Amino acid sequence: MRDASGPDALATDVPVSDAYSKANPWAPTFVKLAQTSRSTLIKGHEVETAQIMRFVMEAVEKVILSNADPKAALADAQNAVDRQF
Repeated sequence: MRDASGPDALATDVPVSDAYSKANPWAPTFVKLAQTSRSTLIKGHEVETAQIMRFVMEAVEKVILSNADPKAALADAQNAVDRQF
């Protein structure tokens, strides 16, 4: 089951197999880093995270593609999130 799951830290603490590590040399490092990583879900807004992140990513896209002011773009995203939630 671990090989099917890959090197995620959510499903199990069983180490990846030697065969999986050999085929995916990055996997042991990924497992180690995952032990101290944080969830991408927004605490208290787990169900709404995808919707909230859409506003944030659109702001980042605006900054990158249109050379918009990052502070203003993120403020606009925050206002949009506040209006919706």
